[in-house]
Amino acid sequence: MKKKLTFVKVFSILSCLAMSLTASTCGSDDDPEGGNNTSPNVAVTGTAEDVGTDYAVINGQVNLEGISANYSSVEFGVEYSMYDDFSPNKREVATSLVGRTFTVEISGLSSNTKYYYRTYVHVPSLSYDYYGKTHDFTTSGGGGGGSNTPSGSGRYVDLGLTSGTLWATMNVGAKKPEQYGNYYAWGETKPKDNYTWSTYRWYDSVNSGYYPCFTKYTGYIGGNNVNIDKITLDANDDAAYAHPDWGEEWRMPTQAQLDELIRECEVSKEQRNGVWGYLFSRNNKSVFFPAAGYWNGAAVYSTESYANYWSRTLNDKSSSYASAWSLSYDYLDSQYRSYGLPVRAVYVGK
Repeated sequence: MKKKLTFVKVFSILSCLAMSLTASTCGSDDDPEGGNNTSPNVAVTGTAEDVGTDYAVINGQVNLEGISANYSSVEFGVEYSMYDDFSPNKREVATSLVGRTFTVEISGLSSNTKYYYRTYVHVPSLSYDYYGKTHDFTTSGGGGGGSNTPSGSGRYVDLGLTSGTLWATMNVGAKKPEQYGNYYAWGETKPKDNYTWSTYRWYDSVNSGYYPCFTKYTGYIGGNNVNIDKITLDANDDAAYAHPDWGEEWRMPTQAQLDELIRECEVSKEQRNGVWGYLFSRNNKSVFFPAAGYWNGAAVYSTESYANYWSRTLNDKSSSYASAWSLSYDYLDSQYRSYGLPVRAVYVGK
């Protein structure tokens, strides 16, 4: 069943709540006995979804229904430090919620370093903070991914999908989840600055007429009985497989994997570090897809609104098209193979 697309509004979270709050009822997240046995789990520390050399993407939960006071907003996010007593410490403020869940990205970290973190909820009118349990992560020491990261750990999110598909945390060519990364024509492995049929790798300039013809993944565009020699990209034509930071453990998703992600996840449009995109959430985990638009000719279109992503599956009715997302409309679509679209990989292991 297709999920209804919802939009997250920044802050404006609380207005009037019913219960009273005193300092004696302030328990911490997964510890219901922090204050007393009836304390609400206001701040719940989540997982480190993705950890790089200088950044970490962290999720958490805030349960605001159980507290009240004369205030119109609260501040919440992740507090982190290299010391388990959080002295000194820094905070990354979250700007939106999906249900009760938020995600923040902490940047400017030191490589190969252990950090402690916890969810916090700050109530300004009371000068009071709730804290979740302390968790930790360690940044990597630099270097590439792909075949250099045999387990893929930290580079994918397990959403608990029926197929078990593990989705990468960022686009091919990106260094952070909100970055657009590279754009590729379907079946090409290098970005370029002009996306047309004449510049397309598999375009058959000799035999093309009114309809384009191709030297690979071929078939006639007209009619219902299309004879296509290959429906799925070979590994060497797969932008994820061919990229040095990803490699043999990764592939572009199939059409079925794209469809499953849309069907089985809650989808919301929100901003991450000022970039609009779409958050897919399931089982208290999420993965963010920036609205990177698409390239046609020498220009990019519809950034901030369209999130189009390639599959590795050719359209079975016309070899001029390949299956892709159109996330602004929340459905699978097809795009001309010559267009430049971003790629989000799935983990296949060795």
